[in-house]
Amino acid sequence: DSRGYHYLSRPVASKLVSIATAAGQLLAFRLRANPTKRLGRGAEKNARKRIGLYTEAEQLAWLARKGEQHGFRVLQAQVSRDDKIVNERAIQRDGKEHKLELLSIQFDGVLQVTDPDPLIKAVHSGVGSGKAFGFGLLSLAPAR
Repeated sequence: DSRGYHYLSRPVASKLVSIATAAGQLLAFRLRANPTKRLGRGAEKNARKRIGLYTEAEQLAWLARKGEQHGFRVLQAQVSRDDKIVNERAIQRDGKEHKLELLSIQFDGVLQVTDPDPLIKAVHSGVGSGKAFGFGLLSLAPAR
């Protein structure tokens, strides 16, 4: 609109949810995530393999990178760790069964909007890996 706000309106269940964001705006956030990094580069066999980030410093650095990609800057964040989700035979590839381990982290804090469009897309599409397993949900609320 004329004040620089960007809007996302989507039907959720039977209720319409609207989000108005503007560059510089402060918002409280919650993100349930599976912070990971890829091993290797290029054509290496393990280039696709993801490993979990287990230290709080690595997790906060991951969150800062995702913020840059998705139109926000993290001003304050608290990290809460849940148990690992483990399924011994979750993936079948090359005739073998592979174990799946997902680390569940919840980030709570305050962010500043730097670019509203990618932030709105992140709310709609999710952040990070593991979205098929329920990770990546970014929730926003007015900052207090």
